[in-house]
Amino acid sequence: DYQGAQTYLYLAQIYKDMEDMDGYIAVIQEAREKYPSNGDLLIEEANYYIGIGDDEKATETLSLAVEANPENAMLWNALGTIQLKLGNEDEAMKALTEAIAQDDSLAEAHYSLGVIWVEKANDMVEKLNADGVSDKEYKALKAEQKGYFEKSLPYFEKALELVPEDALTLDALKVVYYKLDMTDKSMEMKKRLDALQTGG
Repeated sequence: DYQGAQTYLYLAQIYKDMEDMDGYIAVIQEAREKYPSNGDLLIEEANYYIGIGDDEKATETLSLAVEANPENAMLWNALGTIQLKLGNEDEAMKALTEAIAQDDSLAEAHYSLGVIWVEKANDMVEKLNADGVSDKEYKALKAEQKGYFEKSLPYFEKALELVPEDALTLDALKVVYYKLDMTDKSMEMKKRLDALQTGG
């Protein structure tokens, strides 16, 4: 089975090199019918759908791919990233958590998990600004929002530990530290971000 699948992958690569993407995906799909659980074919098909922006098909294929390759952190990360893009936060969180369980050095997965919690915090703004919110309700909502920011923090900090000069992570931490009244830390992130952007 492995050799047969590799033959199809070799043929698909020829079509890809010729920039004949219709021929490329046709070969991959034919191969998938013959070898439905082959991990390499699943990854190839998923990459195709990601490339053309078909997130639904990419999700479907990646779900099969992680079943066939449950220890592949990159596949879990890709699945989580697409779920996040589609707005499926719970599914994204499950996949991204599995990604870092398989490989804790995956900075992108840590960052994305931080983003999910920040988005939950940002979603609270409408409730906080709603008419008729009592002081008691407001305080409870603010505490809930703060909790979400606190949950984002270890993910962003781990992402920065792994990639110390990532501008997106520095910017995220600058905001989260500010939201948590950790002004000194927020200013430190701002200085590091400014230095990065000016090449200083």
